[in-house]
Amino acid sequence: LAQLCRFRDDLAVMEAAPVDKDARAQDLGHMRQLFSRSLALVAARPAGHVLTAADLTAKKPGSGIDPQRLSDLVGRRLANDVPADRLLRDTDF
Repeated sequence: LAQLCRFRDDLAVMEAAPVDKDARAQDLGHMRQLFSRSLALVAARPAGHVLTAADLTAKKPGSGIDPQRLSDLVGRRLANDVPADRLLRDTDF
């Protein structure tokens, strides 16, 4: 019974201090970018190179192209030389 009473009291405290999830998500946006990943090349590739899945890897931070777009990039031709490990940008195509 004591556990049930404590649960009731703790629940009342939680309900009295609601969290604005949208505001919290906005506050943590920079953290999401810092800890998420972006696509990069595993090795330097010259302009004109046609990308394969083996050319691509995911690296931190998440300020570049989202890894979920990997299939969109396979088969695309690089517009300029891209060094290894540099995060890819839309301007690279």
